[in-house]
Amino acid sequence: MIWFYEKQEAILVCEIRKADDKMTYEFEIADSRGPTTQRFDSPRELIAAYLSEQSRLQAEGWRPSAGNLASLE
Repeated sequence: MIWFYEKQEAILVCEIRKADDKMTYEFEIADSRGPTTQRFDSPRELIAAYLSEQSRLQAEGWRPSAGNLASLE
């Protein structure tokens, strides 16, 4: 799953996926500096980390993207 967040002109891309090893899960946040990836052994750990990060981002003023992704080009 992929989510886009925006704050003024900046965009973050958040992605949750199965790792290449098919046994772990990854949560990645990509910003203008590049991606940061965390790995988890269970879906429960992954979702807890995602919800925590979502709360942090929203507290910092990040909001779900309104749909104008032309700036990613």
